[in-house]
Amino acid sequence: MKKKVLVVDDDVAVRESLIKVLEAEDYVVVSAADGLEALQRFDPEQIDLLLLDLNLPLQNGWTPSSASLSKTPCSPSSSSPDRPTNTTWPRRPA
Repeated sequence: MKKKVLVVDDDVAVRESLIKVLEAEDYVVVSAADGLEALQRFDPEQIDLLLLDLNLPLQNGWTPSSASLSKTPCSPSSSSPDRPTNTTWPRRPA
């Protein structure tokens, strides 16, 4: 069974590039342009990996509003110099 990846990025070029690369590697890709759309498309039973831009409009990647999102393997990314990407994710309670 193919693995399913949710790609969340507001930059169309980045999102489309990631989709192209992942599909070429035989992944099923679901995409979203912002955090709210990601929450609507996210199904913890179906998504194997979340590629998440941390600087999203509407609902950013720093504060996921769904506990389900934080239980899925996630690779956060940011091109902003004021937001480091060397963050342990998902953040789990101690």
